[in-house]
Amino acid sequence: MTYFLEEPPNDQKATEEFKQALDSDPKNQKALQFIVQSLARQGDKTSAAKYLDRLKDAYPSDESINSLSSQVNSDSQTGPK
Repeated sequence: MTYFLEEPPNDQKATEEFKQALDSDPKNQKALQFIVQSLARQGDKTSAAKYLDRLKDAYPSDESINSLSSQVNSDSQTGPK
């Protein structure tokens, strides 16, 4: 997660960390949320959408789903402000 929070964020390294976390715990809610953001910022909308679907399946009432959906579906490759 440290790579995700750096200024500027190192999304490639962060994505690797989140994948490792999800290998250990496939329903890790924070890792799912953050990997969606990280992949969306990298422009990998297809992978971001896949992880967003996993988040929706595991946590259908997660409050971040609408915001993450907007990030995945936006044309911009910048992260949330």
